[in-house]
Amino acid sequence: MKISINGKIVESRDAAISVHDRGYLFGEGVFETLRTYDGRIPFFDKHLARMEWSATFVGIPFPHPGEIKKSLEDLLAVNELPNARIKIILSAKDPSTMRPVAPHENLEVNLVISCEPLEALPASYLKEGIGLCLIRSVVNDSNPLCGVKSLSWGSKMLARRELSEKAAYDGILLNSQGQVTETTTGNLFWVMKGELHTSSSSVGLLGGITRGIALDLAKQNKIPVKEVYAKPEDLQKADEMFMTNSVVGILPVTWFDPMNIGSGKPGPITTQIRKEYEEVLKG
Repeated sequence: MKISINGKIVESRDAAISVHDRGYLFGEGVFETLRTYDGRIPFFDKHLARMEWSATFVGIPFPHPGEIKKSLEDLLAVNELPNARIKIILSAKDPSTMRPVAPHENLEVNLVISCEPLEALPASYLKEGIGLCLIRSVVNDSNPLCGVKSLSWGSKMLARRELSEKAAYDGILLNSQGQVTETTTGNLFWVMKGELHTSSSSVGLLGGITRGIALDLAKQNKIPVKEVYAKPEDLQKADEMFMTNSVVGILPVTWFDPMNIGSGKPGPITTQIRKEYEEVLKG
């Protein structure tokens, strides 16, 4: 696979950035993960808008969107990937690595884009659903970066390490109050008596692009939606559950350790929103 670094396409084995890059040194950078669908990039403008917001929040200049789009399209063309997982990284670079950076300082940036083949999800994931477990790593909801897709991703990596020791597809993270926030890779929804619930944005979650689309689809279909403050025991009473992210889309959850969710099969609201989401993907 080839990688794009500041618009220049190189073999992945030859890809390099300076050791003075502040993303490498301090995690001073932001990223987006997205996918292509039959050669198209769904919701690209939404991803760019969130990335620009994140970059502004941490004080990193944001390139012209056209520059990012061209670099991405060139990379996809040379790698010949109609269905790909994409990662776009924007980091600050500065030769004076240890000095503090003043607000609104005109830093230079590194723009790195990588992609890899995206395999279709196993059919069983959609037909039978996946399982989740509880992760004991705590989301620091007082951290101002908890709602930013920044390169400071160490807490999520620790959570993923804990997950690797469990028999579950993903894990649910709690905040300092013991409230449900998100999974290690996406956002979480559950159905209670015909009402769609998801965690309030104030609990310390990253508001996903697919989360927003799922909320819109629910409202368009007149499905009652409520943002709530929930504990793990509340989830065990759910009739249905699903998780969302930009790579897997809408993924049914039918098991939350140690018990089934509802009937143990994907429920009607989950199925409806997933099908409508797939129609949106197809354009």
